[in-house]
Amino acid sequence: MIALACLALVACGGRSAPVTLQLGDLVRFARTFDGQVVATQGVVHRFRERKHYWIEDGQAHRVGVRPASAVASRSGQEVRVVGRFHYTTGEGRWIEVREVRVAADPASAP
Repeated sequence: MIALACLALVACGGRSAPVTLQLGDLVRFARTFDGQVVATQGVVHRFRERKHYWIEDGQAHRVGVRPASAVASRSGQEVRVVGRFHYTTGEGRWIEVREVRVAADPASAP
């Protein structure tokens, strides 16, 4: 229901405040939210071999995070991120992060 309301807002030209979404919504509706400023949360994970970070929920919905330095010190923690969401068929899904907060931080509540 919330996702449908957000889709309607985006279809009507978006808005300046970030759209708060679950990671599953970003996975299912990636093309719809491409280029939009979003807020979402998940646990930070990384590949050890190279500096690639993503956030993930309990259903294995994953969205990359760039730049890596935005979340490098938060590996294994649940965080709330705000930033511009991107989707391409070649590179997948990622958020160009503007803000990161530990999810337990009361100031991070939507």
